[in-house]
Amino acid sequence: MKVRAFTNRTTMYCWKCGEITPVIYSMRPPNNKFEEEFKIEWFGGYDVTPEHDIAMGKALEKKYSWYREGYSNTMRQDVFASFCIKCDAMQGNWFVWKEMLNRRVSGIDFEFDDYVDYETDYDAIIKGSPEDEERKAMAQEEEDCPKVGYLHSTNRCSCNPKYGDEKYCQECFTAIMPFKVTKDWKGRKYHKKCWKKLVQEGEYKCSDCGEECNDFLQTFCDCDFE
Repeated sequence: MKVRAFTNRTTMYCWKCGEITPVIYSMRPPNNKFEEEFKIEWFGGYDVTPEHDIAMGKALEKKYSWYREGYSNTMRQDVFASFCIKCDAMQGNWFVWKEMLNRRVSGIDFEFDDYVDYETDYDAIIKGSPEDEERKAMAQEEEDCPKVGYLHSTNRCSCNPKYGDEKYCQECFTAIMPFKVTKDWKGRKYHKKCWKKLVQEGEYKCSDCGEECNDFLQTFCDCDFE
């Protein structure tokens, strides 16, 4: 899936050489949507960073020459981070995040005014979040309902309120338009072609006399056992 990671680019003093160096903090919200605009309330709320989404780190590495994967003695593993442009020392992500948090608490404005679009398979939805509950509901809906996808999303399914509506065909679940030849279209439950199909499949026959229904008027035979 294609997503967008938002980046705040700033500067801080390198912990090793003391020179000013650029650093970035990149994140995307905890969902799997392609968000075009950044929302400040995302910051500090289960941010998805390169620590979680490796594809994000690789995309950022291509964009910033001083950002790459390297070994962290603190984490004892390879991580994506900013590196000092003077001495090439890794600038710890925790310290970058702490610097940004301190600025926000101090009322200093900062913006995520840069971004990078990339492909990823990382599932960012948090267990128990509204997005997670929505996905579970959709999965349950697909399990319970025989018709999913396009038919279901446009209310053309028996589990939706429009099922049984006099102007919706109960075979294909699409609208039944007024039929000029007869005046019975409001009482129709099937398109003519859909009714014919059902008749040909042997689904509509009189249980007493065995005759097929009239596929034009959509009624059964005239016997008393209709």
